[in-house]
Amino acid sequence: SLPPADWQSPNPIPFLTVKDGPDRKNRFQFIIGLRKGTKEEVPVDGKDVKLLEHTQNLLIEALTEHGVGAKTATGYGYFNKP
Repeated sequence: SLPPADWQSPNPIPFLTVKDGPDRKNRFQFIIGLRKGTKEEVPVDGKDVKLLEHTQNLLIEALTEHGVGAKTATGYGYFNKP
């Protein structure tokens, strides 16, 4: 494959990114909650765990270890731990 040349007409594909603010603090807030009537503890691997705490841990793992959206293979879409 040859590298791009000046005579070719590139077709850039834009995608949204979020730039760090001046104070570099977290810019996203994820709100989780229980629907009225939902049990607060559920069995996970044979133990009763608090559903909100377990959900928070899974969400943090997903965002920091797996990333979200496109281009995660090149480092986009990953969050830092709170």
